[in-house]
Amino acid sequence: GYFRRQGSSKYALPPNELLRLMQSRQRAGTLGFDEMPVLGCTAANLSAALYARFIGSSEPPAEIRLRKMKLLVTDDAGDEWASVAGVLMATDRPSDWLPQAYVQCVHYAGTEKTAQAQLDAQDMQGPLDQQIRDATAFVLRGMRTAAHKQLGRIDIPQFDSEAVFEAIANAAAHRDYSISGAPVQVHLFADRLEITSPGALPNSQSVESIPLRTATRNELLT
Repeated sequence: GYFRRQGSSKYALPPNELLRLMQSRQRAGTLGFDEMPVLGCTAANLSAALYARFIGSSEPPAEIRLRKMKLLVTDDAGDEWASVAGVLMATDRPSDWLPQAYVQCVHYAGTEKTAQAQLDAQDMQGPLDQQIRDATAFVLRGMRTAAHKQLGRIDIPQFDSEAVFEAIANAAAHRDYSISGAPVQVHLFADRLEITSPGALPNSQSVESIPLRTATRNELLT
């Protein structure tokens, strides 16, 4: 088995942590998870209107350009499928192929997470960039806006719109898409906004090493 030393003890590595360890040791040319094939999703399932945003309209044919961008990849048996990044960015509903690939948004009336206090709830579907925009709009629509009125009204929003967008985009782009059944969660409370991105820190990065180096989990996607 595979074990990790922590202080004076050791514990068995769960599969997702072992995968991150393998990724941290990968050499140039090996696949990240977002380049892995999604079995069952072929080129015919990709939206030409969506992938045209990335590959343009010039020669050579679209499928060749999709392969060069790794939106189409080949598995060990030689069959061609859309990659994880291809599904996320070039299908109308990624969750049809990756059930965890959506953003769950909930607005609570108070400060606690209870079903009785839900004011609004929506699962954001569509290609990943649309999910990010829609989740951002959900927060901006539901957040409180105070105002000063001494010399004309001056609105004071609860959160900065650019900060909300960047935080949601970061959560969606860098989450661990190998964890099934766990969407990105955007939960708006009366006093705060909580954004949950499934998975631990990418590769072998730790909280302590964040100021010293960067690590990208989904390089193709980002």
